[in-house]
Amino acid sequence: MPCPDDDGILDPDDLWRRITPDWVIRDKNDGRIRPSSAAFKAPSCSVLLAREDTRDRALLDWAGFSLTAVTAAEARRLEQAVCRDPTPEDPPHCLIEGDKKKRTAATGEKPAEQLALGARWVGAVPTPTGE
Repeated sequence: MPCPDDDGILDPDDLWRRITPDWVIRDKNDGRIRPSSAAFKAPSCSVLLAREDTRDRALLDWAGFSLTAVTAAEARRLEQAVCRDPTPEDPPHCLIEGDKKKRTAATGEKPAEQLALGARWVGAVPTPTGE
């Protein structure tokens, strides 16, 4: 069951997702570098509330990882709940919860695919593995 959506996380808020190098791909359609939909398929997708964090802190113990950003509004448009889930290591930790593989009733889109397509890099664009 998804967490209750937190209205204290505003629609324009950026949610940062740590991206392992294995999830960095070159899009076959337009050639841009983006995260794979695998980065967003977990029913409880771990993210960080950007306004309460810094890029340096978010990646401090995550060598080789990159950050992408999606907005809370985009997650909610895709029928996902956004809620806080702070941890001692990550006080700004949140979750994007919901079925990421099933097409949404409102849009007919698969959330994992749409989140990956809409994600923006925070900082330098990484090089896809194998290139």
